[in-house]
Amino acid sequence: MPFRLGVDDEELHEMIYSFWTDVPGHTYRPIDEWRSLILAGSWFDAALVVVARNDDGRGPLEGCAVARTAPGLGLGRALLIESCRRLAGKEPRIIGLGVEAENASALGLYRSVGFEIAREWIHCSRR
Repeated sequence: MPFRLGVDDEELHEMIYSFWTDVPGHTYRPIDEWRSLILAGSWFDAALVVVARNDDGRGPLEGCAVARTAPGLGLGRALLIESCRRLAGKEPRIIGLGVEAENASALGLYRSVGFEIAREWIHCSRR
């Protein structure tokens, strides 16, 4: 579900810092400081933040993905490689990725770490 700036801030802050301060080198930031550093930065786009809640979106915040656009820095590649590394520890049979066929950048990224197209889907819709 989408992130609601000004509504989900405190809950997201609480969730992030429930584990973030356990990471060496990261210290707790009060919410006002965190908002000014994270939510008010020029790179921040609330549309790129996804939150997960139980109870059809009415329950407490269970997870989130906070993304930002930074083409050319290798962040997408690093995230993909780390995700695959973590999945490998679970011994998956298949790792599947989805992308629009026209997204040459994403296809290039996936190929650069060893993925190949195994299946293509055609989606039909009625207008």
